[in-house]
Amino acid sequence: MCLKDLVCGKHKCNLTCHAGPCLKDGAKCTSVMCIQSQHVDTLVETLCHDGPCPDTLVTLACPCGHRSETTTCYDSTKSYRLMSVSVLATKMQEIKEGQSVNLNDVLGRKSKNNKLQCNEECAVLERNKRLAVALQIQNPELSPTPGPPSYSDFLKAEAKKNPVFVADVYNKITELVQLAKESKQKCRSHSFPPMNRDHRRVVHELAEFFGCETQSYDEEPKKSVVVTAYKNKCWLPFVSIMSVVQRDMGFRKGPAPVLTQRESKTVSTTAAASNTTQKKKIDYFDYNE
Repeated sequence: MCLKDLVCGKHKCNLTCHAGPCLKDGAKCTSVMCIQSQHVDTLVETLCHDGPCPDTLVTLACPCGHRSETTTCYDSTKSYRLMSVSVLATKMQEIKEGQSVNLNDVLGRKSKNNKLQCNEECAVLERNKRLAVALQIQNPELSPTPGPPSYSDFLKAEAKKNPVFVADVYNKITELVQLAKESKQKCRSHSFPPMNRDHRRVVHELAEFFGCETQSYDEEPKKSVVVTAYKNKCWLPFVSIMSVVQRDMGFRKGPAPVLTQRESKTVSTTAAASNTTQKKKIDYFDYNE
């Protein structure tokens, strides 16, 4: 490989060894510089640019979507570049030793190094999903930890901020699952109207707790989400997001009213009066000839 510094001073030439300049006259560096996120599981790559990376918050997620972490664009890109350089150094050492190497780990545009890695909880969650589908368990709780469904902090925050919207989405998906279960077809779908990024994320994340699949369509600002419920793969959560949020906020049913001594005497007097006013029962066997 060439590995000469490009004119941007930030990247190296990834072409095979060649004569002449690495870039044509007037050409700019087209290497990937930043990674900006439009959705929890959608990474959008932008090209090399001048100046520091913007302090844009991005959400990195593991392949299964169970883990997520919010960081700045610069931090995620910096760690990605450091890991790529480390991998490249290892590959170069293997080349010097005469070993054959695969440089796709370094040069691949969609390297797994810019995402979180799945952990043991992800493996348990995936196993539970497969068992639920294989055994056709109704309303399975897939979380590796006991308790109500592990709704994310984002869903809880949105339910507190926009309770009407979240409840409407929850009810729409509930109706969809019920229709899918009763339908003779293998699946049923519901198309939500165009909505902003946060609202689409609510639909994506809530659908997971029903065992439904989601897909985004169109471009901004008309981007929408279609939820599909497969008859043998969907279920209803045993605790709704609204109930979990209300419990977290401390909403409880009030205790029964306690009667004062005067109210207690009034109730007793009223009960006694009602008993004395009852008609005397007739004994048909008590008669005089």
